[in-house]
Amino acid sequence: MVDIENVGVLFLKLNVASLDRMVDQATYARGVQYFFEGRVGELEVDLEGTIRAMVRGTFSYQVILETNEDGKLLRAGCNCPAFYQYEGFCKHIVATIIAAERSCHERGYKKQGITDLLFHSFTRRPEEEKTPVQLEINLEARNAHDTRRGISYFLSFRVGVDYLYVIRNTRRFMEDLHQEKNIRLGKRLTLNWEEHRFEPVDEQVIQLLLELYEVEQAAEYYYGTESRLFPGRTVYLPPRYLNRLLDILSGRQFNLTIFGQTFEGMEIKQEDLPAEFILDQKGHNLVLRMSSLKNVIPLVPSGEFIFAGERIWRISQAQRRHLLPFCEAAKRFKTDKVVFPPEDQEKFAAYVLPVLAKEAKLIMAKPEEKLFCREPLITRIYFDKEGERITARIDFVYGGNKINPFGRNDRSFSGPVIVRDLEKEREALGFFERAEFKVKGPQVYLEDDTRIFEFMVEGLPELQKVAEVYYSDSFKKINLNRPVSFQGGIRLQRETDLLEFDFSIEGIDAQELQDVFAALRLQKKYYRLKDGSFLPLENQQLIRVNELLKELGLKEEDLSAGKITLPKFRAPALEEKLDDLSLGFLQKDEYFTQLVDRLTSFSQGDVRIPASLAGILREYQKVGFYWLKTLAACGFGGILGDEMGLGKTLQAIAFLLSERNHRQVPDLVVAPTSLLYNWEAEVKKFAPSLKCLVVAGTKSERRGLLEKHPRVDLLITSYPLLRRDIEEYSRLRFGYCILDEAQNIKNPASLNARCVKRIRSEGRFALTGTPMENSLTELWSIFDFLMPGYLLSHRQFVEKFEKPIVREGDQKALERLKRQVKYFVLRRLKQDVLKELPLKIENTMQLELTRAQKKVYLAYLARAREEIANDLEVAGLNRSRIKILAVLTRLRQICCHPGMFLENYQGDSGKMEALQEILEELIAGGHRILLFSQFTKALSLIKKYLEEASISYLYLDGTVKSAERLELVDSFNSGEGDVFLISLKAGGTGLNLVGADTVIHFDPWWNPAVEDQATDRAHRIGQENPVHVIKLITRGTIEEKVLALQEKKKEMLAGVLDSGPSFITRLNEKEIRELFDI
Repeated sequence: MVDIENVGVLFLKLNVASLDRMVDQATYARGVQYFFEGRVGELEVDLEGTIRAMVRGTFSYQVILETNEDGKLLRAGCNCPAFYQYEGFCKHIVATIIAAERSCHERGYKKQGITDLLFHSFTRRPEEEKTPVQLEINLEARNAHDTRRGISYFLSFRVGVDYLYVIRNTRRFMEDLHQEKNIRLGKRLTLNWEEHRFEPVDEQVIQLLLELYEVEQAAEYYYGTESRLFPGRTVYLPPRYLNRLLDILSGRQFNLTIFGQTFEGMEIKQEDLPAEFILDQKGHNLVLRMSSLKNVIPLVPSGEFIFAGERIWRISQAQRRHLLPFCEAAKRFKTDKVVFPPEDQEKFAAYVLPVLAKEAKLIMAKPEEKLFCREPLITRIYFDKEGERITARIDFVYGGNKINPFGRNDRSFSGPVIVRDLEKEREALGFFERAEFKVKGPQVYLEDDTRIFEFMVEGLPELQKVAEVYYSDSFKKINLNRPVSFQGGIRLQRETDLLEFDFSIEGIDAQELQDVFAALRLQKKYYRLKDGSFLPLENQQLIRVNELLKELGLKEEDLSAGKITLPKFRAPALEEKLDDLSLGFLQKDEYFTQLVDRLTSFSQGDVRIPASLAGILREYQKVGFYWLKTLAACGFGGILGDEMGLGKTLQAIAFLLSERNHRQVPDLVVAPTSLLYNWEAEVKKFAPSLKCLVVAGTKSERRGLLEKHPRVDLLITSYPLLRRDIEEYSRLRFGYCILDEAQNIKNPASLNARCVKRIRSEGRFALTGTPMENSLTELWSIFDFLMPGYLLSHRQFVEKFEKPIVREGDQKALERLKRQVKYFVLRRLKQDVLKELPLKIENTMQLELTRAQKKVYLAYLARAREEIANDLEVAGLNRSRIKILAVLTRLRQICCHPGMFLENYQGDSGKMEALQEILEELIAGGHRILLFSQFTKALSLIKKYLEEASISYLYLDGTVKSAERLELVDSFNSGEGDVFLISLKAGGTGLNLVGADTVIHFDPWWNPAVEDQATDRAHRIGQENPVHVIKLITRGTIEEKVLALQEKKKEMLAGVLDSGPSFITRLNEKEIRELFDI
């Protein structure tokens, strides 16, 4: 709230001069405009004299005004950005002050205190004790000056208690009512609304007229039009208002003047008009007389209220629909009869006659049987086949009369008129219309194969229920139920190490089989074979085979070769799909079955763990070892995706050691730079017999090391060095290529991904605790390294899996992907396999911005909202991404400390103050801390504080070399330093820091998996103490939204992999708008 000193603005009497001192002219003008545009809503005052309102601008903002007991304005505040950026009032406060003053003025609250207002509302007389006011209503119908408008209606009234006074100026009367003023009617009566009231029905009339008055006021205000609704002592009633008035008056009497004749005590009859018609025959014509409708006057356009026989009738919907056309005809043609010539008489008998008999009194001048023929309808349909089309002739038979709906049926003048059952005729014709038959002469025909099939399968059986159907011999020869016999098989060809699949339908050659599946792909219901018969495509076995083809990524043209070859890695998914589809006719050979059994139920078998590691590997690590051996034996690759800290490196070393004697070339491990020497240390520790070589150093040094390739067992290099030396590596051959932290190739277009895929090796494996971080494409990229083509091409993968799963939430696509990858991904969580691992306690601390920090944040956010919203509208999302990222980074930095990019910032930081208190308490309690931040500038500010507070620390960011990192890790685990400051990107993976028991995430990162990786530097094998994880989140800022986005997207990975953290899809426009509240 902003304090206002010595302004002295009276709440109930606005002092504009005083306001001018708190707001500039332009802002004051905008505030006045906002008030008159009706943007101030939810205006309320509490018992303390505080006024609150919501004002609609670009967004809705809350305004609070505080007044003293005398009604003087003390303070005013608004949560809009302008209020925090500029001195004085904003336009929202100006609009609220005007609205509050006007509201109190209109209610007559002249300098009343809040208690006076409150007590007044409780001491008013109850409505039932007030004196009722009589209201005499006079409704007058006049011919309009504009003949196109027909009749105009005017209302006048008299008002009083014991004596009725004519209201001579209806506009002034309604204005006084609207303002709740006392109304002087004469010397003996003044209406005081504290003492008088209208009866409930009359109150409805008054409210209707007040609504009309407000409409006129709005028109005058916005368009400057003069009063036309309240001329003199009358009120003009537009048609809709007349309809509503008559609805209200249905329960009381009133006076009606229509074309100069007055009817007092008029009541509205809630019933249909008793109409009468006389039907006669004159020569060959039928004549219908309607004298009872000649003087009927519809009062409203809908015809709901009509005047007839000196009464007003409120007629039913049925009478409005069927009788009003006769009234209109009588009025327009000035006659009381309608003549129907012979050519119209069947229509009259079918459409008009039944309605008249039901809705009115119908008198026939002659016996009915002499005028009309009433016989039941018999529909007869004759089908034939002419070439490739089918034809039909339709006859409607009434006794001895036959009617062809598409032929010429001359009306005989001598006999009675046939009363046709048009509803049943339409029912029969509907079958042909829906099947899209075409008309030719007296018959209809259909020549489209699809339509013929659908009609004969679906329409014809139903048509037989409503008609007599006859077939020609040629029509009967159409075959719809051709018997189908399937054959097929799946084999593993040991010579080629490929799968072989074939499928056929008895009597259909390979070329036509291709056309059958093409029709199935187009979702047709049948295929017309060369012999003219129809093959129904809704056959379940055929549908399942088609589903199998889609699962395998095959096209119908692949069937033309007779036999289809597939990569061996399709076997497990193919077997599972065959079981799901119950395709028993497909025969599987022995080798295929053995391959699937071995892969789906991998076990120790005759595999032996290296003796040196048998007592070291944990049980779950032994399972991982057997899994790697099984995949390798089958010629497959896979992802060892155990959660961080479960020893993926050790399992891979055990596998490489067991395979060493089976190969003549070395293996290759590619790891992040920070883990190069960690791998070397682990190999020397657990497999010292392996000749291990780290390929690092200068270009010439690396070239020299690669020349030792034939004489070593294992080469270890980093992703950056592999990129630089890829030409040399691509000329070498390796046994197994293992990628550590394989998320480094998550982008298939990156140099990392393109280079590792050029490595020539007998087998490939990937190690990563986060197979997906941001999108499903990342999983595809890793599989494209392991087994190219297994998850199709990238474009096919996106269309088949990524788009349906991510954009549409397609559970079936998710299940298909899950089934396809599950045999080649082994993922375990610590909570499932390490029961002895200490407890991990996580909590989020919600912190506040300091006052100075908040001003910076809100000012930057307000500007950013406007800029981002404009950029999204003008440039679109893709062209705005770089700017959006920069804005988000700035907001996150402000949450940490504005001094990270504002050189002259002299204020403090709520998060930094809280961190200092947390560190002091933790260190005093003997805890050792890992502190992660994405921003090295934030780490520098924290480092400065630690030095001032004499707190010992270690520091690691991207500038620290690999060898030095291991030294820092060893030093910290040996007890050096209370705090280890670590850049999230540089030290979030690959380090073992069990010397810490507390992890602090100073700022949240978009990807929860990255944070989890960092946390697991401490929560891993070797940790003996419970690990406390603290996330620092600034309340009401972008950080809260980042946290919400993490939780929202954490659910998605579990759908693809059986367990583990989530991945974040790329921010879409909706999410960006939610982040900025735009």
